[in-house]
Amino acid sequence: VEEKSSKQDRIREGIQRLISLGAAQPVISQATGQNLLRVLRGGTSVYLHRPGLKNASRWDTCAGEALLMAVGGKVTTLEGVPYQYLQDAPSYTNSEGLIAARTEELHTLVLDAMSESGGGSPETCATMVSEQA
Repeated sequence: VEEKSSKQDRIREGIQRLISLGAAQPVISQATGQNLLRVLRGGTSVYLHRPGLKNASRWDTCAGEALLMAVGGKVTTLEGVPYQYLQDAPSYTNSEGLIAARTEELHTLVLDAMSESGGGSPETCATMVSEQA
């Protein structure tokens, strides 16, 4: 979890839901590229980044996203929307936040935990957390 993101209510509440299901305590870190590499190398399972105006730019995430996708991972906004890399876009920031996960299944679990309602069944989430640990 990016350091400033760990202080945002939505991120903090989602992390608490994951911990209650058996996930490890988060690693608080900075630098988007470094965090994406941690997921890619298996040092962490997921990288979360808060939404907001002063976020990492798309060029900070595009290479890491491509590498994660190549090994079966997934990167989206906190709403689960894939990023689009378009020339002449009005903005190149990841302003909707970021979920980067080693597997699509783990991404789904985290997406559910990050939803405002904390969706997903506890049984399914607990199974997925233990399998991904």
